[in-house]
Amino acid sequence: DYNLEIKEPNDLLLNNKKICGILTEIHTQGEQIKYLLISFGFNVNEESFSEETKNLATSLKNEFKNCIKNNIIHVTILSKTTPLTRHLDRNEWNEWSGEISLLLFVYK
Repeated sequence: DYNLEIKEPNDLLLNNKKICGILTEIHTQGEQIKYLLISFGFNVNEESFSEETKNLATSLKNEFKNCIKNNIIHVTILSKTTPLTRHLDRNEWNEWSGEISLLLFVYK
Protein backbone atom coordinates (compact mmCIF):
# COMPACT_ATOMS: atom_id res chain seq x y z
CA ASP A 1 0.00 0.00 0.00
CA TYR A 2 1.06 3.54 -0.78
CA ASN A 3 -0.15 6.66 0.98
CA LEU A 4 0.07 9.87 -1.08
CA GLU A 5 -0.93 13.13 0.59
CA ILE A 6 -0.48 16.87 0.36
CA LYS A 7 1.52 18.61 3.05
CA GLU A 8 0.59 22.25 2.79
CA PRO A 9 1.65 24.51 1.40
CA ASN A 10 3.62 22.82 -1.39
CA ASP A 11 4.82 19.27 -0.74
CA LEU A 12 3.67 15.82 -1.77
CA LEU A 13 4.35 13.07 0.74
CA LEU A 14 4.54 9.42 -0.17
CA ASN A 15 4.36 7.13 2.85
CA ASN A 16 4.94 10.17 5.12
CA LYS A 17 8.13 11.26 3.33
CA LYS A 18 8.59 14.11 0.85
CA ILE A 19 8.58 12.87 -2.74
CA CYS A 20 7.86 16.15 -4.55
CA GLY A 21 7.88 19.89 -4.07
CA ILE A 22 5.53 22.14 -6.02
CA LEU A 23 6.27 25.80 -6.62
CA THR A 24 3.91 28.26 -8.25
CA GLU A 25 4.31 31.73 -9.64
CA ILE A 26 1.54 33.92 -10.97
CA HIS A 27 1.85 37.19 -12.83
CA THR A 28 -1.18 39.45 -13.00
CA GLN A 29 -1.98 42.79 -14.55
CA GLY A 30 -4.87 44.29 -12.68
CA GLU A 31 -7.35 41.44 -12.31
CA GLN A 32 -6.13 39.63 -15.43
CA ILE A 33 -3.77 36.67 -15.14
CA LYS A 34 -0.89 37.00 -17.58
CA TYR A 35 0.74 33.68 -16.73
CA LEU A 36 0.78 30.92 -14.18
CA LEU A 37 3.92 28.83 -13.72
CA ILE A 38 3.78 25.52 -11.84
CA SER A 39 7.07 23.72 -11.15
CA PHE A 40 7.41 20.15 -9.90
CA GLY A 41 10.55 18.80 -8.29
CA PHE A 42 10.29 15.01 -8.01
CA ASN A 43 12.75 12.73 -6.24
CA VAL A 44 12.83 10.08 -8.93
CA ASN A 45 15.84 7.77 -8.82
CA GLU A 46 17.76 8.97 -5.76
CA GLU A 47 18.94 6.01 -3.73
CA SER A 48 20.25 7.84 -0.69
CA PHE A 49 19.73 11.14 1.06
CA SER A 50 21.81 13.30 3.37
CA GLU A 51 21.80 12.72 7.12
CA GLU A 52 19.53 15.76 7.49
CA THR A 53 16.92 14.51 5.04
CA LYS A 54 17.10 10.70 5.06
CA ASN A 55 14.16 10.43 7.49
CA LEU A 56 12.17 13.17 5.74
CA ALA A 57 12.49 12.39 2.02
CA THR A 58 12.14 9.43 -0.33
CA SER A 59 12.22 8.73 -4.05
CA LEU A 60 10.04 6.81 -6.47
CA LYS A 61 12.86 4.29 -6.88
CA ASN A 62 13.09 3.69 -3.13
CA GLU A 63 9.35 3.29 -2.74
CA PHE A 64 8.63 1.19 -5.83
CA LYS A 65 11.95 -0.72 -5.81
CA ASN A 66 12.39 0.04 -9.48
CA CYS A 67 14.32 2.54 -11.61
CA ILE A 68 11.90 5.02 -13.17
CA LYS A 69 12.64 6.70 -16.51
CA ASN A 70 12.46 10.48 -16.21
CA ASN A 71 10.61 10.77 -19.52
CA ILE A 72 7.74 8.76 -18.01
CA ILE A 73 7.46 11.37 -15.25
CA HIS A 74 7.56 14.23 -17.78
CA VAL A 75 4.95 12.72 -20.08
CA THR A 76 2.62 11.84 -17.20
CA ILE A 77 2.76 15.31 -15.67
CA LEU A 78 2.30 17.02 -19.04
CA SER A 79 -0.61 14.77 -20.00
CA LYS A 80 -2.37 15.56 -16.73
CA THR A 81 -1.68 19.30 -16.64
CA THR A 82 -2.12 20.31 -20.29
CA PRO A 83 -5.95 20.06 -20.14
CA LEU A 84 -5.87 22.50 -17.21
CA THR A 85 -4.75 25.32 -19.50
CA ARG A 86 -8.09 25.19 -21.32
CA HIS A 87 -9.84 26.09 -18.07
CA LEU A 88 -7.43 28.95 -17.45
CA ASP A 89 -8.20 30.39 -20.88
CA ARG A 90 -11.92 30.31 -20.10
CA ASN A 91 -11.58 31.33 -16.41
CA GLU A 92 -13.29 28.11 -15.30
CA TRP A 93 -11.60 27.98 -11.90
CA ASN A 94 -14.00 25.51 -10.31
CA GLU A 95 -13.42 22.92 -13.03
CA TRP A 96 -9.67 23.59 -12.97
CA SER A 97 -9.28 22.99 -9.25
CA GLY A 98 -11.28 19.78 -9.55
CA GLU A 99 -8.82 18.42 -12.09
CA ILE A 100 -5.75 19.09 -9.97
CA SER A 101 -6.52 16.04 -7.86
CA LEU A 102 -5.88 13.86 -10.94
CA LEU A 103 -2.28 14.98 -10.94
CA LEU A 104 -1.76 14.47 -7.24
CA PHE A 105 -2.70 10.80 -7.35
CA VAL A 106 -0.94 9.86 -10.54
CA TYR A 107 1.66 7.73 -8.73
CA LYS A 108 -0.55 6.17 -6.09
